[in-house]
Amino acid sequence: MNMRKPQLVLALFGLSVALSGCGGLEYSLSAAETSTSIPEEFYYHTSGSCTDGSFSFKGLQGGGIMLWTDPANVLVGQVELYLSKDSTYTLRYREFTFDAQAYDTQVSGGVEVDDKTGVIAFENLGNAFITTENGRQVLQMTFNRSINNSLLKNQSVNFRTARVSDPSGTTVPDYCHYN
Repeated sequence: MNMRKPQLVLALFGLSVALSGCGGLEYSLSAAETSTSIPEEFYYHTSGSCTDGSFSFKGLQGGGIMLWTDPANVLVGQVELYLSKDSTYTLRYREFTFDAQAYDTQVSGGVEVDDKTGVIAFENLGNAFITTENGRQVLQMTFNRSINNSLLKNQSVNFRTARVSDPSGTTVPDYCHYN
């Protein structure tokens, strides 16, 4: 057995756990902890100023997703969610091996919020709640489908507001005309 494989597996497991810190994998919800509306800051937006260099794109970043059962074939999923006020979403979904990015795609659809239960239904993707974890609001989504990997289905991921890439591929220097 190659002596580097155990180190590789431990390193990737650590990476997965660290990314999961961005979004816990399990969390129980009670009615008092959930919200029945999407917080304003959860919608995709820009922040800061091009003039002073503080400009950034803001969206929802999900925690790391373990997508392997065989330590010889480690795969980690990473997701960014862009919510729009027109009741649509775009999800950027990527998979990484230890060495490289293995897959990258976007999924889009409609969003419906149930005002009574707080369930947020993402068309062809899954259901979510807005809840509070460690004093910070998160969107906790459970995927009801696989995108590229069957291990994604039924996994839960917490999304938090963060700096994200622009879904159209526009970079900050291009947006701010720094070039």
